[in-house]
Amino acid sequence: MPEKKLPKKQNTNKEEKSQSNISKSQTDSAASTLAELETQISSQKVDIEFWKNKSLRLSADIQNLQKQSDLDILQAKKTSKKQLIQNILPFINTLNIAFAYVPQTDDQKVSIFVETLKNTFEKLKLDLVNSNIEIIGASTGDIFNPDFMNILNSDYQNSDSQPVIKQVVSVGLRVDGQLIQPLSVIVG
Repeated sequence: MPEKKLPKKQNTNKEEKSQSNISKSQTDSAASTLAELETQISSQKVDIEFWKNKSLRLSADIQNLQKQSDLDILQAKKTSKKQLIQNILPFINTLNIAFAYVPQTDDQKVSIFVETLKNTFEKLKLDLVNSNIEIIGASTGDIFNPDFMNILNSDYQNSDSQPVIKQVVSVGLRVDGQLIQPLSVIVG
């Protein structure tokens, strides 16, 4: 019986060697597969980082484009306001000067007409102020202010006192707080 056990040990050694060879090949295969997977993971991490950075750049570009678009719209609105008011400024000047020279009359219809025009002109000025457009006016006898007035003609002689407005030639204009046209006056 001992002889039979000996061959079994040889068989067991052969099986162990075979299993050892299989285990070694499986280990080598697993190591190879693991190395491939690690390479793929590393490649995927690089791809993820690339797309993440690209996404962040595109997001920043979109934000910059939105800001620039908002600035362009604001500038277009300001330019449109300036152009509009400069187009109607001669009419406003004419009305302003005409109201300074309205003769007194007993005719009720003329008085009502002039008063309606004055009220409409005042409403126009209020509507313009609501749009950040200010019509700068002055009256005869007001003191000259060089911050927003321009002297067209002067017979002012006294250097001790401030010049006084004798006549308003044209109204001034501010758009969004910026002086566009100074008030033109004659002082004396």
